[in-house]
Amino acid sequence: MQIDECQEWADRAKALASYAKQAHDDDLHKMAVRIKVRAIDRCGELLKQCEAAKNQYDARARAGAGARTRTQEAQNAGLSKRQQVTAVRVHNVPRHEFESLVESDKPPPITRLARRGI
Repeated sequence: MQIDECQEWADRAKALASYAKQAHDDDLHKMAVRIKVRAIDRCGELLKQCEAAKNQYDARARAGAGARTRTQEAQNAGLSKRQQVTAVRVHNVPRHEFESLVESDKPPPITRLARRGI
């Protein structure tokens, strides 16, 4: 075994220890959940600015000839219908309640937030 090979194994052991520590770090998990929830909330905010189409023809007529509906915008962004509805519901949660839940010691999953926004 050469010195370079020993250094490689030492580096691997150090990296493994670092990844193991990260895997058990609840603070990292909470931050990731918060980032994801805030991204979904922002999607909902932007989608709510689009015309909701109960009748696509009427929605386009009201919004202008080239206007696109909320559903079309969501699809163009790569969101499914379920993700679109969830995002809008998450954004419907009153802001003070949303902030206190997201910043709590145990941020709720997106589905639980969406149920509060119905």
